Amino acid sequence: MQQINKSDNAELCKQLLASIALVYQPITLEELAALIEQLKDTANDPESIREIIAICGSFLTLQEETIYFIH
Repeated sequence: MQQINKSDNAELCKQLLASIALVYQPITLEELAALIEQLKDTANDPESIREIIAICGSFLTLQEETIYFIH
């Protein structure tokens, strides 16, 4: 959480974690971009979304195009 809180994208990371927790299943990068308003501009740039997911690396992992909770 300290890494996330120190990030310039802290609020976005928290919103990402909350959204993934609510859907209760692994989701794709495309689905995540549709769920989070701030990511809609980056829907065509999956690398940007991957970078944000990397900040949440203690909680999330990305396999191919699908995001999973680690625990």
